[in-house]
Amino acid sequence: MNTKKFFRKRLDTIFWGLLLIWWGLRWSVLAALPEGSGLLGTSLLLFGANVALKFTGLRVNSNNTFFGILSLLSGGALVVISALRLSFELPVFETILIALGVVLLGYAILYNKPQTSGEA
Repeated sequence: MNTKKFFRKRLDTIFWGLLLIWWGLRWSVLAALPEGSGLLGTSLLLFGANVALKFTGLRVNSNNTFFGILSLLSGGALVVISALRLSFELPVFETILIALGVVLLGYAILYNKPQTSGEA
């Protein structure tokens, strides 16, 4: 196994270990934290995984970036809503998922034109 594959596998294992520990702590010991703090911690871990990949010279994982942004937006909105103590519940996570889905569909339809080449 080459060195880059070894480091990527090792970083992936470390990341998943940290993520599972964070989720376990968040749902048990840190249950008193405001709603959305679990997603904020998850986004920090996702972005941290990309920083570790970048510093080791490996390619950054676009899935980590995508889900990091998704969890950052969702968690941030939930923390703000929790702090405002609204009397009604907003479907924040679901709304962000729908918005991101619309953006992805729009991108796929409008910007992914087939490449023309001389081969038939």
